[in-house]
Amino acid sequence: MTSKQYEQGFYTQREAAVVGTTFSAVSISFSLVVIAQVNLMHMFTWFYLTVCLAGIAAAIVVPRLPPLCWKKDALIDNSERQGDEETLPEGYSTLSYGLHCASTVPRKSAR
Repeated sequence: MTSKQYEQGFYTQREAAVVGTTFSAVSISFSLVVIAQVNLMHMFTWFYLTVCLAGIAAAIVVPRLPPLCWKKDALIDNSERQGDEETLPEGYSTLSYGLHCASTVPRKSAR
């Protein structure tokens, strides 16, 4: 999915590489199979919490390490992204604008 979005121009090379390598959460069913194989089902909650926390830590650290930090922030055709779609409108914080955008989608689809 990430590669398709990169090919369609939604992600830059760097964004696609970071998303593809760091944001893949381990599924609960796979974790259940692994923990059952080693007879540690009584520790599943702690095991899964540890996996999630390690994933978050890796998502923060890994994009700053080579070779991901060397990726160009350019689209698939090596052009720069036009405009800054991530600029916050005046009067909004990151959280308030995110909540505003999230609440407008349900309102539009309810009509």
